[in-house]
Amino acid sequence: MRRFADAVRLDPSYGPAYLELGAARERGGDFVEAERTYDVAIEHVPNFVAALRARAALSRRMGEFAREMADLEHLARLAEGPDTLRALAARHVEDRAWPAALATFRRLRVLAERSGDEQLLRETTLQVRALTVLCGDLDPVVAGAGERDWVRRALASVARRRGF
Repeated sequence: MRRFADAVRLDPSYGPAYLELGAARERGGDFVEAERTYDVAIEHVPNFVAALRARAALSRRMGEFAREMADLEHLARLAEGPDTLRALAARHVEDRAWPAALATFRRLRVLAERSGDEQLLRETTLQVRALTVLCGDLDPVVAGAGERDWVRRALASVARRRGF
């Protein structure tokens, strides 16, 4: 730990040293210092995705679910990849935040379509259909089918055709 601490003192923008120092502190059971390490890393290294991931996982271990969710949402904006969106969607499902989970799975489905990942496309299509049922009228896309506004009706029509 001393060497990693020395490394970040010498170069405060060297991300890997922060990650190793934070991980070492976690292994040692010092979660508060590990969290502080990740905080400093995120402050000194712009858009440090790995530190956000590490802090989100640590926040979950510490029971700080609001901070975990904030980090996952920040991650989804910075690195909109399947793993990040899956983690965010799973967290929304755990919280029974059905509309948020539905929106996240829709984003994930678009990624699956773009990448041609058939397995991910099947998985997300199933999730979107199930969450659409759970959301019911809370889903602004499907709920728009009965609206007078032509834009809402059009969105609902496209969503039905595409399985959203």
